[in-house]
Amino acid sequence: MVRKTGGLADTVRDVESHQNGEGNGYTFEGTDEGSLYSALDRSLAHFKENRDSWQQLSLCNMNTELSWSRSAADYIALYNSIAMP
Repeated sequence: MVRKTGGLADTVRDVESHQNGEGNGYTFEGTDEGSLYSALDRSLAHFKENRDSWQQLSLCNMNTELSWSRSAADYIALYNSIAMP
């Protein structure tokens, strides 16, 4: 669960707003506690009402590569491609 801003908005896709199971978490946009509580309520309802789906979401997220290894390699390749010999 994240506030939808910056890199988090690029990384976390809301479960309820993405089709075909593409969502991987819960997001909220406001800066007030009501926005956070709404996202918490949605996630708790998901947990209580559909444990199988919740478990699948959790396992998918645990297996997701989120380290900088791939991004760092991409940046190195980019820099090498534009570097002067």
